[in-house]
Amino acid sequence: MTTNPALTAGRCVIVTTRESPMQAQIMRLSGHLRDDYALECDFAYLEDVFSSSDEKVEQAAFDALVHHLIHAQLAVIDLCVTAAAFYVTGIRHALSNAPNLMMAPNSGTATVANSRFTNTQHTYIDVSKPDWLNSIADTLVYLNQPQIAEYQSDLRATGAFRVSPREVAFEKSRLHPVAWQLNASGNTVAQSAGPKIVLWEHKIQDTSDFDVWVNSENTFMEMARFWDSSVSAQIRKLGAVRRGALNDESFKDALGLALAEKVGTRSRVPIGTVFMTRTDEASTLSKRNHVNYVAHLAAVEPNAVGDGFSSGGEVTQCVSNVFETIQQERLKMRGRRRDLKSVLFPLIGSGVGGAHPAFVAHQMVIGLRDAIALSQKDPKSLNREQRAEQAALNLNAISKIGIIAFKQSHLDFLRRELANNDFIEVPLPSGDDA
Repeated sequence: MTTNPALTAGRCVIVTTRESPMQAQIMRLSGHLRDDYALECDFAYLEDVFSSSDEKVEQAAFDALVHHLIHAQLAVIDLCVTAAAFYVTGIRHALSNAPNLMMAPNSGTATVANSRFTNTQHTYIDVSKPDWLNSIADTLVYLNQPQIAEYQSDLRATGAFRVSPREVAFEKSRLHPVAWQLNASGNTVAQSAGPKIVLWEHKIQDTSDFDVWVNSENTFMEMARFWDSSVSAQIRKLGAVRRGALNDESFKDALGLALAEKVGTRSRVPIGTVFMTRTDEASTLSKRNHVNYVAHLAAVEPNAVGDGFSSGGEVTQCVSNVFETIQQERLKMRGRRRDLKSVLFPLIGSGVGGAHPAFVAHQMVIGLRDAIALSQKDPKSLNREQRAEQAALNLNAISKIGIIAFKQSHLDFLRRELANNDFIEVPLPSGDDA
C-alpha cells in the first residue's frame, strides 16, 4: 500500500498479492492506465491486510484498503486469492458506485464472478485470452465522465440499504500549510512561476483574503435557499445584508438580487457561463471574508427526473471561463480601488452535482496547469489565437488561486494531482497564516 500521504486515496487502487501469478498482467495494466488514461495506481497487497502478526498493523492496512475502495475512481481486483478477493469486491460494491475491473486467471473464475456481480461498469477479464487488454475499454469510458455516482452496483440497486462513507472532519478550518507553483523551468520569459495554488481545508465561510469567490451554480442561475447546506446557500447568506437592528432577522438578499439582475430574462444558460457580481460592502461576505466579487459559474444541470442536480462536466473549460470573466471585469474597473488578484474555487460540481471529487480535482488541476503555462510563454512564440487566449486569461495578474478541500479525501486528491502535474511545493504567499 502506498504510504506517502500525498499519494493516498488514489484515483485507482489495485488489490492483489505480491506472489500473484498475474503480476505480469497487472503491471501491464497499470502501465496502460498510466500511459493511456493518465490514471495513477496505488497497490493494496492482501498479505498486509490479512496476514500480519501485528494486529494494529493489520487493522491500519485494512482501514487504508477500505478508504481506497470508497474513494478510488477505479478498483482493479485480482481474483487469484478467491475468498479474499470476493470479500473485497463486496465491500467495494456496498460502498461505492464507481466501476471495477476484476482480473481472472482463466474463464472458469470469470464465469463464477459474472454469476453474481453483473453490471455494465463492472468488467471481469480473462487474462489468459490474447486480447484481454482490449476488453476493458467499455469500463474505462466511465473514467472520463464526472457523474460516476449515477451508475449503481447490483448490490446498491436492490434498495435494501443505503451506505454513506463517513470521513473524520477536519478539526478546524485553516489554510493548508503548503502552497504549490507550476515549475517554470524551460520558460522563455522572466522566471516568474505565476500564481500560487493554496488549499483551504473545511468550510468556505471561514476563509478570507480572496478577492473573488467562485460559486458553482446551476444552469438556471438560481442560488440555493438560505436554509440549505450547500456552498451556494452559504455564499448567499454571507452576501445578504441585515435590514435593521441586531435582533432583526430580516435581510436584503443582496447577492441573489445582483445575480438576478445580471441574468435578466434568460431562463437558462449553457454550462460554463459566468456572471460577476459585486459584494455589498455592508454584507458579512465583504466585511468579514473580504470578498469583492462573486463569480457565479453554471456548473451543474437540474436532473430531468426527480430532485437534485448532475455535474455538467467541462471542468477545464469552466476554470478558463472564470479567469476570462475576471479579466473582463478587471478591464471595466480600471482606476477603482478594488482589485482582483486572488480567486477561491470549490471542487466544481462535486457537491450536490454528484461528480466524483477525484475526477474534478484532476480536471481542475489540468486546467490550471495549462492556463498558467500559457500565461508564462513569450507572446512572440505564440500564434495569433494563442496570444488572444493568453490576453483573455491574463493569469499574470493573479497572485493566488485557492481551492476548497471540504473533506480529507478532497485534500488527498488535490495534493496528488498537483504533485503529478508539474507543481512544486513553495512557501505560502506573504501574509497568509496557516
